[in-house]
Amino acid sequence: MAPAFSEGNFKGLSLNAVKEIILRSTDFDANNLFIVEGDFRKSLKEYKVDTKTNFPLVFHVDCDIYSSSKVVLEWVAQNALDGSWLLCDDYWTYRGHPNMGQRRAVSEVFTNHPRVHLSRYSNYKGFSSAFIINLK
Repeated sequence: MAPAFSEGNFKGLSLNAVKEIILRSTDFDANNLFIVEGDFRKSLKEYKVDTKTNFPLVFHVDCDIYSSSKVVLEWVAQNALDGSWLLCDDYWTYRGHPNMGQRRAVSEVFTNHPRVHLSRYSNYKGFSSAFIINLK
């Protein structure tokens, strides 16, 4: 299976290194880039989305495995604004199997969700897929 995921495989980058990579490879304004650090189950409870913003949010989910993805996607479903973008970095990993990885988590969280509707937009890079979130 490619890419291979194992515990601790991706923990070598500091938060500042991640920020620098994102800012170098995008046109994001550093003042509008918010990275939540830590265990998703704990750190996302403390992070509040500004619901008064006049623009849709972009959620870039790069969790690599099912369990992490599901935690983050449940949070996204509760906090997304109408027209928000969901970028799933690892959607097609595990050979695109619908019952594995991030693809499984997306299906479980957004199928028949009472708050949001998810529309698939396009693929990007090798294993990634983009979606648009609309409120019901």
